[in-house]
Amino acid sequence: MKAIAAIQYLTYLTLGLVYFAYSAWAAEGNGVSVYGLSVLFLPLLLGGYASGLSFFMPRVASGVALAFVALFFLLRFLDPIHGMFVDRFVVIASLVPIVISIVGLLWHDSSVWRRSKTALAKIAIATLAAVPALVAMWWIVAFLLGLMAGASHRAT
Repeated sequence: MKAIAAIQYLTYLTLGLVYFAYSAWAAEGNGVSVYGLSVLFLPLLLGGYASGLSFFMPRVASGVALAFVALFFLLRFLDPIHGMFVDRFVVIASLVPIVISIVGLLWHDSSVWRRSKTALAKIAIATLAAVPALVAMWWIVAFLLGLMAGASHRAT
């Protein structure tokens, strides 16, 4: 496995988890709003899907991660609860994947998936990519089912 793909995967996965844990309270406090859904779903998409994408399409993963991190940073900067507030933790945590994404965009190597020759290596890569995606999908579905249950409860 190429080092840049492993670094991208681990960085996006870790940052997605950190962002999700750090901002889950903001999503809950804002209820069902664009801001609340954004600070909840962006970390799930970053950690769940962009991390795995780094094994198959590293440049696309870099571009997606740059967009997600920039959007998350902007949303945290324009926090409706605290006003315009820049948290040092969010700034520092956002700089690392931005640098890694820029390096990933400039890297001109083929994907880890394409370079893998054996079926065992492809299975390992697919498993590494699928596990965070399944966890993110579980959170998204659970949240949406909770929204539907809450909406149906209020309707009766």
